[in-house]
Amino acid sequence: MYLEKYKSNYLEKEEYKVLLDENNIDIFIIGCDIFLAEEIKRNLEKYGYTSEIANNFKKIIDEVFILTPKLIIIDFDLSDKNMSTLYEDIKEYFEIPIIFLIDQRIDIDILKNIINENEYYILKPFSIDSLIKKVQLIFKTIYSCNSINNDIFEFGDIILNFSNNTIEKNGKKMLLNYDEMEIIKIIVSNINNIVSKKYIVDVFSKNIKNINEVTIDLIIDKLTNKLELIGIYNFINKVENYGFIVNSKINEL
Repeated sequence: MYLEKYKSNYLEKEEYKVLLDENNIDIFIIGCDIFLAEEIKRNLEKYGYTSEIANNFKKIIDEVFILTPKLIIIDFDLSDKNMSTLYEDIKEYFEIPIIFLIDQRIDIDILKNIINENEYYILKPFSIDSLIKKVQLIFKTIYSCNSINNDIFEFGDIILNFSNNTIEKNGKKMLLNYDEMEIIKIIVSNINNIVSKKYIVDVFSKNIKNINEVTIDLIIDKLTNKLELIGIYNFINKVENYGFIVNSKINEL
């Protein structure tokens, strides 16, 4: 999905391919002065959130692609055209919630004409506690379905039951084999994030089962055909030559 929309010369480099196989982060911090960014990062990590600070404004889109964060915090200056362009690029290529840190002197009506109504913002100056609470609310609201320690994963009208290896939509149920269900479990545990084939191979190897990337492609192809029989389309999206992603808007499919 992301690769189809976003092409970058940097992504062809081996160093970036290595980075893409690393663990994704929770939060990416953009535009803040280094002191504020470090304070935000330090406090986020106290609450268990992994985070990174943007270090090259010209390559931020590359960094977002590599890190695939679940949330972006951006110190947004409405007078900076580069910042507005950056925001437009992020929204074009990615589906990631954003918290804007906005100067309190800004006209809120102007702000609302620029950012989407479903985005979040905090007026500066702000307390770190208020930012943390906003972050916690977003993760609880958007990514609560990401926790699949229980037997049931429910999102929209699609229900995954890991206790009996079934997937269901609108009363139509399909029994999945072990490999199919394990791959789905790995991918849906990373909603909105690209999961590489290499990562899936590594997870399987930890479970004492050998599998290769070619086999994964075959399993996904067969699984896609099976799911269509019960009215589930485009549930798992292929990212060409890399991996897979499940979109958080699967309830709209």
